[in-house]
Amino acid sequence: MIFDNLYWREPLWLFAFLLPWLIILNRSYYQKKRWYKIADPHLLAWCYAHSRSSGENFQRLLFALAWLFFCVALAGPRTAQWIPPSLQQKNISVTLIFDYSSSMKAIDHNTSRIVQAQNIVKYWLKDLPPNVRVGLRIFSGHSHNLLIPTSDKTLVNYFVEQLHKFRPPTLGNNLADALQAAKKQFNSLTGEHYIIVLSDGDLGKKSTNAVQNIATQIKTEAHLHLSIIGVGKDEAVRIPLSKTKMLTHQGKVIVTRRHIPPLKKLAQVSGGRYYSAEQIQELKLEQILALPKARIDTKFTQHILWHEWFFIPLLAAVFFTLLALQISGANSRRLAGATLMLLLSSCYQSDKAGEDGYSQFVQGVACYRLKNYSCAQQFFTAVAWSASEPSLQAKAVFNLGNTYYKLGDYEQALVLFKDAEQRGISITKTRINQAFSASFAAAVQQHLADIAKTKQKAEWLAAAGKMPEGFSDRLAEGITLKRGVLRQDNHQNHFFPGMSSKERNLLLDYGIKRIQNKQKVQQVSNNNSWVFSAQDKEPQDTAALLNDLMSYETGFHYVPDEALQIEGQRSW
Repeated sequence: MIFDNLYWREPLWLFAFLLPWLIILNRSYYQKKRWYKIADPHLLAWCYAHSRSSGENFQRLLFALAWLFFCVALAGPRTAQWIPPSLQQKNISVTLIFDYSSSMKAIDHNTSRIVQAQNIVKYWLKDLPPNVRVGLRIFSGHSHNLLIPTSDKTLVNYFVEQLHKFRPPTLGNNLADALQAAKKQFNSLTGEHYIIVLSDGDLGKKSTNAVQNIATQIKTEAHLHLSIIGVGKDEAVRIPLSKTKMLTHQGKVIVTRRHIPPLKKLAQVSGGRYYSAEQIQELKLEQILALPKARIDTKFTQHILWHEWFFIPLLAAVFFTLLALQISGANSRRLAGATLMLLLSSCYQSDKAGEDGYSQFVQGVACYRLKNYSCAQQFFTAVAWSASEPSLQAKAVFNLGNTYYKLGDYEQALVLFKDAEQRGISITKTRINQAFSASFAAAVQQHLADIAKTKQKAEWLAAAGKMPEGFSDRLAEGITLKRGVLRQDNHQNHFFPGMSSKERNLLLDYGIKRIQNKQKVQQVSNNNSWVFSAQDKEPQDTAALLNDLMSYETGFHYVPDEALQIEGQRSW
């Protein structure tokens, strides 16, 4: 698994391992050629000295291993520690459709078939790729959506843990409705779409024909794929109706088994694959879906934060070299000891910058190069506040100023450039950026002032253009409004002469609304509360609430005690 995520800084150095072998072959060739000139070919076997001690052979093996690890260290093995969101693999949406017909209650493999499907999904969720979104849907007589595709692994696990508690309100095998609803849901999602059906295949002829029509449509869609998982046993078992009763139809006990032919036919028609529950016990979800391994394009390597592993093969190479020298002789032992002391003293130094904010600084640089300035702002701010090295803090503050400049906050960028100058960044870099920030900030302020003046003029013209006709004469003659006498006369209030009751009421309404809008604190009476707590039972969990909701979703205005049979569909 680790080799799938392994990258190389300079992969051509791996071919350097062949260099000593080419030299040995070349030397052997010329040695034989020289022997042919001075000796008979039949006597060459007596000229060679083949006897070597086991110590010499072991020493040669150690030097070969040391050279191999040196070449690997020079090639620079590394893995991606952080990938910017824009370079990450596109999201993959998976909808898991569970068969909740009565035949799935049959007990084989010591558990019901629904629990078997639940355990399969639990195993998949243990090692779920981060770019995979998972949704849940169940079907019986109707299709019900439990969870839209989401990358929240905790939320998916929460719903999967309650799968055995769901009770659909209708009986039947309407897989076609579930597939059609899943297809429709994928229309609003981007990326590759996958549907996995977990069923025992006991669907009935009518339901199977309807499902195959939907599967034919799925095959024509390039970004939609269907996989079928068959759960249960091939031997027939009875369907429990309760702890003591079995499901009967027309006086006969109903038995069910895993129907493989219709499931394989469905997978074939859709262009997908069929798996039995026994086949996928050790298979991960990406293996079931045959997801391609995500590889990073080499042109984006500078935007990624890498975790370098060259020091591991380097230490192994040094170890094998010292061990080979230790075997060779006394002088070489002293050399090996001195080299080992030097190596240990150099390894004692630690890279504090890498442990103290340097990785976040590199992530900020990667986001900035990708023009994701919000992401860069987050990382540079963290380094500017938390890094213990002053030089790293100064660089983070300077880059944070550049980030604010790109975001359009020129005043804040100006403050940050001045701060970076005080922290030690050269004046030649900060003064130029300060000049740009100051000029843009002034231009923005002037533009905002012009907009405000324009808005005031527009409001004044709009108010002047809607002046009532009754005020036009007063305005022309220079007559001001006088305060009238407020008195009670025939149940009417007169503010000043000439105003009708309609105009007066309209002005009063405007004034009341204005005062109400200005009130920021509303008084609430606690004495006249109409909310009472009269709960006399334990609160329901998510499964119980969704069971009630599925009844209303199906069209019932009540929650049935037992699942109802739909006309035209069998009850198992």
